[in-house]
This record gives sequence, C-alpha cells and structure tokens, in this order.
Amino acid sequence: MKKTAHYQLNQWELEDRIRMSDFNSDNAKIDAAVAAALAKAVSEGKRLDTALNAAKDQLQTAVNTSKAQLQSSIGAVEDRLAAAKTALEAEDRRLNETKLELNTLLTTTVTVDVGSAGRIDLRGLDLGSYFLFSVSLEGALGAQINFNGVENSFSMRPNSSVSMAGNVGIVDYGLRGTFLFYPLRNPEAYVMALQTEGGFHNGHAPLPYKDLHTLEVSSPRLQKIPVTIRGIR
Repeated sequence: MKKTAHYQLNQWELEDRIRMSDFNSDNAKIDAAVAAALAKAVSEGKRLDTALNAAKDQLQTAVNTSKAQLQSSIGAVEDRLAAAKTALEAEDRRLNETKLELNTLLTTTVTVDVGSAGRIDLRGLDLGSYFLFSVSLEGALGAQINFNGVENSFSMRPNSSVSMAGNVGIVDYGLRGTFLFYPLRNPEAYVMALQTEGGFHNGHAPLPYKDLHTLEVSSPRLQKIPVTIRGIR
C-alpha cells in the first residue's frame, strides 16, 4: 500500500486489502498533526501577545519618560521666566526708586596768583565714567581754568559771552561759576561744558574725558578759590 509523502497516510488502490487498523492509524496521525499545529499556533499566539505587550510597555515607558522630560523642561523654562520676571520687576522698582544725586567727588581750595596756577589732580576721579559732572568755583573773579596744563585747552574767563577759537572752547562766567560737563559715561567723548550761571553758554575742548588728569585754575591776581567737583553716575 502506498503512503503519502509527509504524514505517511495510507493510499488505497483497488487490489489493496482494507483493514481497520489502517483507518485508525491514519486518523491518529491526522489527529496528532492537527493537535501539534494547533498547539504551535496557540504557542505562537502567546509569544506574539507577550512580544506585543512588551512592546506596548516599552512604548508607554518611552512616552512617560519623554512626557516627564518635557514637563521638566517646561517647568525649568517657566522657572527661568519667573526668575527673569522677578528680576525685571526688581530692577524696575530699583530704577523707579533711584534718584539721580549729584555726589561730591572733590572739594578743595586753590591759591592762585599771576603766573602761578593752582593744580588739582583728577586722575583718581575717572570723570569719563560719569553721566555728567560739574565744576564750581566760588568768588573766582577773573579766574581761568585749563585741563592737563595745556594753555587754553579749556578756558573760562570772566565776561558775559562765549567765544570759540578753532578747537578751543572758551566759556565765560562772573564771580561764581558752575559748569556742567556731560561725558554720558563715554570716556572717549570730547570734553564739552554748559555754563549754568548767568544764562546758558557752552564750550568744548579738543580732549577726550579719559585723558583728563589735571585741572588748573589761574587768575590775574592773588586769591583763594574754593573748587567743588560733583558727579552723577
């Protein structure tokens, strides 16, 4: 009797003798094969379910981790924004509460005479770093001031007008003179002044503020002149 190729089931021909054992053997083989295939399918299904659940768990873990990281990043950004807002509000309050004060930087008295100027050292004042500063002279009848020992580098004389000669600024004043210089916190800027006594006059000198190191006060007669320098940062 011939057999099938895979499961060796009986294949009858006309001359073959049919026996019960042949039928039972074939049915047993078929039953075993179907049972094995079903068991394999069930096992593979379980394996796929396990793999799918593991993949879902990994994906959910990744999503939760990314969500936590994103929330942490958002929280950090919100914290920085809140800190920046707090700092800006504090700075705004500070600026609103800040008053511009003309602080005294130097007070001295110089004795001057014909041919003898009184010198004041400016190097420690860093005048170019100020928003503005003032130089005040009391009772300076006929006095004149210069910077850095250069004749007429910046001079102020007792008249009632402003005269300009080339790059030399001459600002005139009477018995009491206050002059506002405005570096605007720029040491590279050239010296400019505004006279505030007896009207407004202006003048300038060919010197940058960073180069100012001495102030000279001279007079056509012997006198003591109080000098005060004040500044606003």
